[in-house]
Amino acid sequence: YCRLLSVSVALTPTTSPKDGGFIIVPGSHKSNLPTPESMEDCQGEWAEVMHRPVINAGDVLLFTEAATHGTEPWTREQERRVVLYRF
Repeated sequence: YCRLLSVSVALTPTTSPKDGGFIIVPGSHKSNLPTPESMEDCQGEWAEVMHRPVINAGDVLLFTEAATHGTEPWTREQERRVVLYRF
């Protein structure tokens, strides 16, 4: 089971994975291992395992806090806006 569920409602769309914003490693919630420091810059050998979803305004992302996730620098001119709920 999951102890903490996060719900992110996008108010700003991402039109390309290069826009920045939310990033996650699929399946990482099953590992129960610490995140390697070399993964923190989201580049190099880890870039291919990270998923950068393209989302529209109004889309909802559900994810567990147990998953390795974060954000990359936002590169679009329009400000990034999301509503984040945690249960």
